[in-house]
Amino acid sequence: EPIFPYQAFSPNGDGFNDFFYGQGIGIKSYHMFIFDRWGDNLFESRDKDLKWDGKANEGTHEVQQDVYVYVFKVTDFLNFPHTYIGHVTVIR
Repeated sequence: EPIFPYQAFSPNGDGFNDFFYGQGIGIKSYHMFIFDRWGDNLFESRDKDLKWDGKANEGTHEVQQDVYVYVFKVTDFLNFPHTYIGHVTVIR
């Protein structure tokens, strides 16, 4: 099934929309990447429960308000691979 990520999130610790992630039904394997506009990989996760909190460099640096590129590579329960690419805006 498809990944359904938000288009924007606000990682400010208020408990509302603080994380970016994808979710879907029947996902067997999951790999999420977050890139900046220069193609630098800021975040990566193979665990669908590990969500991006708007930090880079393994959580040591908060990214600025900007638009970032996400890539989700997933395998469904029938072992078919799917790739989803899009943009997410960090709002600070």
